Amino acid sequence: MKTTFKKNILSLVISTCLLAMFSQTTQARSTHNAQGGANTESILNRMDFDKNGEVTSEDFVNRALQRADKHFSRQDKDADELLSEEELSHKRSSRKHRSMDESIDEEALKECVESLTGLSLKVHLSAEERFNLIDSDGSGSITFEEFSDHKATHAIERFTGLDSDENALISVAEVEAYLAERKALHEARSSCIDEQLLMDEN
Repeated sequence: MKTTFKKNILSLVISTCLLAMFSQTTQARSTHNAQGGANTESILNRMDFDKNGEVTSEDFVNRALQRADKHFSRQDKDADELLSEEELSHKRSSRKHRSMDESIDEEALKECVESLTGLSLKVHLSAEERFNLIDSDGSGSITFEEFSDHKATHAIERFTGLDSDENALISVAEVEAYLAERKALHEARSSCIDEQLLMDEN
């Protein structure tokens, strides 16, 4: 009788502990999801350039154009209102991607990431390719108009990439999907680079 009583008490204690642990885990997940949702809402609000409650391609373009003047001036080191290839590539060269190390096999990296995630890494243009893309008239220098046009085109491309349901609006779900995809790519990329470096050391 005492043994049965002790077993029942022990079972009750274990059940109580498990219930408490489950409640804490559920609460933590709910808090995390709520914070994630709030963060996504905050991102969406910042995307809404004209603050009309909807995020459209115009919001993306207008924000890009607003920043274009500041970005152009910052890179125009000689203040001649033109960007040379050297001026355009200066900022990019100061923050090279980890994969741009000559020891990294870019093709192998892309294949590794795709095999892990089913997603493709973004193609990085060389400094010369990017310059030629922006220098639309082939004059050998970039005017502010060419720079602004490129920024606007790039903004529309970013919007189109986010607007997965093609309804001309960005939703919370689309922002969440983008963030999840970016996180998966980042983690896979880091893992694939580490794998390459380890193999090269052996």
